[in-house]
Amino acid sequence: MNDDKLKEKNKSDVDQLNDEIDALAKNLGVLIRYFRELRGLSLNDVYMVSGISPSYLNRLEQGQRDSPSIKIVKRFAEALKIPSDVLFEAIFHEKAPKERNLSLEELLICSDYLVNDEPVNREIKEHLLAIVKHILSCEWTSETKMRESCNLADMIDRLRKVS
Repeated sequence: MNDDKLKEKNKSDVDQLNDEIDALAKNLGVLIRYFRELRGLSLNDVYMVSGISPSYLNRLEQGQRDSPSIKIVKRFAEALKIPSDVLFEAIFHEKAPKERNLSLEELLICSDYLVNDEPVNREIKEHLLAIVKHILSCEWTSETKMRESCNLADMIDRLRKVS
């Protein structure tokens, strides 16, 4: 292989690796936001425990920041009261240890899968997560079933527009 082809191949490999790192960082942001909201914590609450600025956390949750350092991931895990390996799995995209079952929400965030034969992006994952949260939080009583079904249908319509 001549030097130009080798340089081009190496550049292509680096670009692909950078794309994968960007995708993993976005999964991490979605996962951090999921656990923060699950715990009822604001950006400022996480700052008070971790010392990590709310603006940095917000950018990370929005997928606008690269993967943080190991030290920062550990501080997030401590603030969110979760094992740090949950966050590291999102970064390194390793399968969960067999001793621990993933929640449906973690599975939706951390896994790669297809919708309509296309790889799922961050926006679709967020819509799917919102749909699952809605389904699990609804009472589904005879008095609320119609309203909750309409809300679910609206959420599905929004998902279909982005997928």
